[in-house]
Amino acid sequence: LFPYTTLFRSDARMFLSGIAALKPESVILMCGQVPPELGLAELRPLSPSIVHGHRYVVTPHVDDLIGEPQRYAQLITFLKSIIAGR
Repeated sequence: LFPYTTLFRSDARMFLSGIAALKPESVILMCGQVPPELGLAELRPLSPSIVHGHRYVVTPHVDDLIGEPQRYAQLITFLKSIIAGR
């Protein structure tokens, strides 16, 4: 998910319909906070949750990781473990 912007507000239904059509096992939202238009207010950063049969993970905003190589490396390790199903 691209950083939350005004443009996204009108595309939330399209985003969710894409998830429904593609049926991914995991959806990673790299935006720091979940846009309210998604209707997924129960999601918390770095706390995987199953919603409507899909595992959602919210990560810190990608811009917050610039210049933070250790934090970035930790996030990559975390995401690899999520994707591997551990």
